[in-house]
Amino acid sequence: MKRIYEFTVNKEETVQEKSTKKEKDGTEVTTSKDVVKEVPQKFFLRRPTRAMTDEAELYYGVKLAEGIKAGLLTRALLEKRFDNDGGVRNEDDEKKYKSISDELKKFYEEQAKILEIDEKKRTTSQKKRLKQLEKEVRPARKALRDLQLDEDSLYEETAESRARNKVILWWMLHLAHAEQDGKEVEFFGSGDLDSRLTRYDDIDEGEDVFEIIVARKFAYYVSFWFVGRPNSQQEFQEMVDLALKLDQDEEEDEKEEQKANE
Repeated sequence: MKRIYEFTVNKEETVQEKSTKKEKDGTEVTTSKDVVKEVPQKFFLRRPTRAMTDEAELYYGVKLAEGIKAGLLTRALLEKRFDNDGGVRNEDDEKKYKSISDELKKFYEEQAKILEIDEKKRTTSQKKRLKQLEKEVRPARKALRDLQLDEDSLYEETAESRARNKVILWWMLHLAHAEQDGKEVEFFGSGDLDSRLTRYDDIDEGEDVFEIIVARKFAYYVSFWFVGRPNSQQEFQEMVDLALKLDQDEEEDEKEEQKANE
């Protein structure tokens, strides 16, 4: 089975550990005892087939129709309402958005000029400036990200948003796999959608911490795949690493801000 991403999660397991020692008479005695160890368990997202893609698109259409029938607005209708009210952003937000975008553009233009130079040929000041830019760009990038998240939240209750969340869950239930005793098995079972959903709910509402962690990792990685559609493990890992770096940068900025306010 072809894979688009693999990862491991450690699980506490009781394993037998053997030790051998020599007695005074020269004979060797082997003893074994049970010990608890962290054993890595392998999981992966399978590469979707054309048939799965067709089924997912149909499922999205059904869920979209359900949402509209239930009274949810479509994104187009909501945007029309916002346009009639003067747009999603007010005047202050529009100015802020433009200011941040212009600031980021300057950062990235300066960064690109330095990156065009072969790393071995860069001067000490250029290398220093590159590190400074990476740090200086963080507040603007976070501010733009916050503005975009605020805008996205306005569309969370649309029929499209509901259908999108449903189809991401559908993909997770079908792409999630585990390696068990050398075999590839579906993490949420191989039955129909309802049985997979039941398995998912059992994990989510249960007390097995290991299974909860694995299920959350699958949800995280499938969301990444759905948005970016990486074609290889390397592309997938680059996306994950970038997201983790952005989160780390944000945490560092928050800590620095807290120190400044103390």
